[in-house]
Amino acid sequence: MPTLSPTRLVPLPWQRNREVARLTREILDLQRDAAGKVVDAVIQMGARMRQIQAALDHGQWIAWLRSAVPFDRRTVTRAMRLSEWAEAEPRELERLGHLGPTKLAMLAPLPPEHRRTLTRRTVPIVIPGHDWPKTIDVMTVIELGAAIGGLVAKPAPPKPIGKLVQGARHRIAGLDAMADELVRRKDEDDAAKMLEGLRAVLAELEAAFEG
Repeated sequence: MPTLSPTRLVPLPWQRNREVARLTREILDLQRDAAGKVVDAVIQMGARMRQIQAALDHGQWIAWLRSAVPFDRRTVTRAMRLSEWAEAEPRELERLGHLGPTKLAMLAPLPPEHRRTLTRRTVPIVIPGHDWPKTIDVMTVIELGAAIGGLVAKPAPPKPIGKLVQGARHRIAGLDAMADELVRRKDEDDAAKMLEGLRAVLAELEAAFEG
C-alpha cells in the first residue's frame, strides 16, 4: 500500500518569533473552534436528513431535496455520510471535528488505515507536488486532495492483448473438449441448458463487437 512520508522540519524563521507563534496558535484555535461547531451542526442536520429519507419514497425524497432545503444533492449526501460516520465512530469524529465539514467529507470514504496516516497531528506529511510538509490541520483542501491522491494505489496496467488472446485460445481448446462431451450426451436435459448458456455468451460477445 502506498504511504506518504512523514518528516520533521527545522523550525522556520517565523516559528522562532514568539509573538507570531502566539498569534498563529490563536488563529488556529479560533478556526478549529468555528469548524467544530459547523461540523456538529452538519452532523445533526445529516441525522435528520436520514430520518426524512427513510420516511419518504424515492420520488418524494427527490422532491424534498429540490424544494425544502438550500443545499444541493451533494451537500445533503455529505451531511448524511458524516452523521453515519459520527454514529459508527463517535470518538474519531470528536477528535477530527476541528478539521471542518469539507475535509471530513474528503476523509469519510477512505479506509481507516488511510485516515490514520493522514490525521496524525504531530508529524508533518510530505504532500506530493508541494514544498512544505504539513499536518492535516493546516493543509488546504487542495493540498489534502493531493495527499489523499498519494495514498491511492495506481491501477495495474492492462494486460497486453496478446496475452489475453493466448489465454483465450487455451479456454477455447477447453470449450472444444466440452463441445465433444455435449455432443456425446446431447440427449440429456442438462446438456441442452448448457448449450443455451453458451449461445447467450456468444450473443453478448457478438453484440459488443458489432456495437
